Amino acid sequence: MTHELQAKANELIHALGALSVAQESRVGSDDISELTQRAVDLKEELLAAYSDTSRAY
Repeated sequence: MTHELQAKANELIHALGALSVAQESRVGSDDISELTQRAVDLKEELLAAYSDTSRAY
């Protein structure tokens, strides 16, 4: 896995962890919505970066 993909995967893991903590502590729904959107965006960025890397090989 390239450094860029690894960094993006780590960022996604951290975002999912923050989302989990927010859900457990029952923070406001706006916060959870923002964290959820961030995780979705990171997932899509990771998939796009992976697709670009796969085509390079």
